[in-house]
Amino acid sequence: MFATSPCLRAVLAGVGLLIGSPAWPHEEGLHSERETEARSESHGPREAHEIRDPMARDGSGKDSSDDGRSESGRGSESEEREGGDRNASVDPANRPGAERINIERDAAGRERRPGEVLMVGRPEAVAEVRAAGYGVIAERPLAAFGETVARLRVRLGESVEQAVPRIQALAPDASVAPNHVYRLSQDGPSSAIGRPVATIANASAALVGVIDAGADPAWGTLTRAIVRTQGFAAGGYAPRTHGTVVAEIASAGGASLAVADVFGTDEENRLVAPGEAIASAIDWLVAGSVRVVNISIEGPENQVLAHVIRRAIARDVVIVAAAGNGGPAAPPAYPAAYPGVIAVTAVDEQGQVYRRANRGDYIAFAARGVHIESRYGATAPQTLSGTSFAAPVVAAAIASKMGGSRHVNAQEALAVLRSEARDLGAPGWDPIYGWGQIGTPSSSQSPHPP
Repeated sequence: MFATSPCLRAVLAGVGLLIGSPAWPHEEGLHSERETEARSESHGPREAHEIRDPMARDGSGKDSSDDGRSESGRGSESEEREGGDRNASVDPANRPGAERINIERDAAGRERRPGEVLMVGRPEAVAEVRAAGYGVIAERPLAAFGETVARLRVRLGESVEQAVPRIQALAPDASVAPNHVYRLSQDGPSSAIGRPVATIANASAALVGVIDAGADPAWGTLTRAIVRTQGFAAGGYAPRTHGTVVAEIASAGGASLAVADVFGTDEENRLVAPGEAIASAIDWLVAGSVRVVNISIEGPENQVLAHVIRRAIARDVVIVAAAGNGGPAAPPAYPAAYPGVIAVTAVDEQGQVYRRANRGDYIAFAARGVHIESRYGATAPQTLSGTSFAAPVVAAAIASKMGGSRHVNAQEALAVLRSEARDLGAPGWDPIYGWGQIGTPSSSQSPHPP
């Protein structure tokens, strides 16, 4: 038997699943060519769109200036692509005045915005920190939690490493961290796809929140599945291949979708998700009564992001995340490795684990995420692999159990899912497959065609 980790205990204790087995591991590894997200259509880039969203509010916050990649340097998709060709298209971040996100690496190689600290806490705490001489670059209320997330500028002559403990001492009840940034697990530039947006409505299905790059609401069955969209980073809401394929997979599992685009671009035109955008997207979804959230993104551990995720989980929201694509010996990827988060690894059609998938005591489940076909952004079918594509299978399955006429809480839904998992690897829980595979080996093989 394995020793039970603190992370797994936190989730399983309430679910009644402690059987002397350890916790759930984490997600995904997309190794990819540069994601030149594109389409041959000549449509130009578009702004963020709200589709039937009763709680729409400005996703851009009150940005006043300044800018800032991840501990592992990879996002939740270090995704593998086979076949299909993609055509370059215009990125909204190239529009005049669009912010490019500056980044630097700390001594451990974690990516962050230079000269910035991120903080989440009571609005009064932000005011106290401001009074102590820390400039507020931008702040945004977190309506679901009654708190504020703020980007702070370090004081003259002060390093980020010095500023974090000093700000924490000024606001002991807040969470304070460097302003880390997160990536899809892939290298190279990624251009937005300009495709017209259709008006959609399908609010009857179980609702899943997707925090990712933008998904295209005019693509295939997503025209019926996506009910809300919002952009949270510079450049607004922009459909891209990664977010669209993740949304296709969740939709194939019967979910309707609220999609939060948290990606802007860095100075090399690569996709990057600032920590405050992810925190704000979680708040937007929780405030909109979304009970299951899929995050196919990875990066460094960050106390502010951990704080917001704890708040969401306390509201009976299930956070599902890709385990990471760093490989069997990689360190844990976040947010998948946070206590209470459901980390999902990827397997192929034979149930074999994805060769680039992370392993560890935070892995909860496995799902099909290898050799996934999609025609989006390509003139011929392209095949993709990564833990990013396994996570939405599990998110949709949990949402289907929490929806319906009878209220099912997160603990009950997870207990049922664990009982239904197809055991793979060592008997019971193991650090490669977690509790086993959700869905059939062929599930997610071909996301919906147009």
